[in-house]
Amino acid sequence: RQVMSYGFVLREQYKGRWRPEETRHYCKLCNCWMSKAPSQIRKHEQGAGHQMKKKQLFFNMRKERIEKDKADKKLAKELHDIEIAARAAYGRDTAASTSAARRPPSSAP
Repeated sequence: RQVMSYGFVLREQYKGRWRPEETRHYCKLCNCWMSKAPSQIRKHEQGAGHQMKKKQLFFNMRKERIEKDKADKKLAKELHDIEIAARAAYGRDTAASTSAARRPPSSAP
């Protein structure tokens, strides 16, 4: 029986020894595999598609950080306003309780 040659080695021919990370490089940004040769990796990383995706990634990261900072500032301002209102209410309550304690007891008829 003759084995058919596809010009590349099939996964079945390795009999469980096939690991793409040993012979290939994976770009997480572009979601693609390429040769592990440094020249191929460099060529890919200098390519227009990779550069565009990298620029978009940094733009999105910056945008998310700015939005998060705005949300944090808004939350801090709301908490500060709540704290001021709580202190004012506490001051009114303590003033009312001390003035009630200073009043002489009313005589019951």
